[in-house]
Amino acid sequence: MQFFGTKEWELFITGNVRGGLSLDEEKNNYCEKCGNGLTEGAEFCENCGANVNKYETEDTEKFIHSLEDYIGKNPDYYFKKWKLGSDGHPSKKISWNWVAFFFPYFWAGYRKMYSTLLLIYGLFLGLDIIMLLTNTDSLQMNTNIGLVVGVVLALNGNQLYFDKAKKQIINREEMDSETKKEELQKAGGTSKLGILYSVLLFILYLLISVFIVDPIFGNPEEIEFGKDSSDGYIEETTDQFEPAEEMHVHFNFADGEGGAYEIVLEKEEDDSTYVYDEWEDEAPADWPGAIEVWNVPAEEGNYTVKVIEDDEISTQGTFTVEE
Repeated sequence: MQFFGTKEWELFITGNVRGGLSLDEEKNNYCEKCGNGLTEGAEFCENCGANVNKYETEDTEKFIHSLEDYIGKNPDYYFKKWKLGSDGHPSKKISWNWVAFFFPYFWAGYRKMYSTLLLIYGLFLGLDIIMLLTNTDSLQMNTNIGLVVGVVLALNGNQLYFDKAKKQIINREEMDSETKKEELQKAGGTSKLGILYSVLLFILYLLISVFIVDPIFGNPEEIEFGKDSSDGYIEETTDQFEPAEEMHVHFNFADGEGGAYEIVLEKEEDDSTYVYDEWEDEAPADWPGAIEVWNVPAEEGNYTVKVIEDDEISTQGTFTVEE
């Protein structure tokens, strides 16, 4: 006597009512993985994304089970996005991931894609250097870059995740099945600590960008010129002056500390410059900057002011003198 499971009895009875379909024929109308009804002619289950057709080899079936072990939480979502072919590889290279779009760094950390995080922050540092060297508006550029990263991960994140899972599975091919399963579950799955790791990496990126990249590649902060000043601020800001007119100058020291410094005033002459005037001065050590009042040169032309500390340019700025 042959015994059937509950689902099989349901299919057997339904098949007889519908016109005598055999149990095997009726079962072909349901996904073997999740039991969802299948659309006629469908290659993949619309519910879980499983391949309706049989996989090519037993090794491919083992690979699929290893994928499930590695993914851990919510494997059906990725199988649905990948639509794995009979060879066990995604039939769709590009698919949309909303979480990766809105929270790209958190998603990568949550899915333990740490190398992807390092690549992203390394890219950010490289772009920071380019923006500093080209005087690009970093705020607007960083906003645009953040949006691009979200779109790229949303479109390619699922495929990147598959590639990482495949590599982890291949690296454990020689293990026995039980050990392999345990190792994949440990290497994959999800991690709340991974989210914290992504935050710490972001903080590290900011520290490197502000305290290492910016001082090395950034241009000195521009000197501010004006016709008056009050309470440490320049008023009537301008870089255009008449000969011998009074000029108020504000500058910050690069290291945020006062001390001895030198003022060098250079004048453009044809295609070259020469030192028009220079003098030494000193500010209290706790002063981050200073405001000075000078009379501009009597000669018309374009001038550059440089504040020198320890034989290096701390800050600089340009102004023009004309009638």
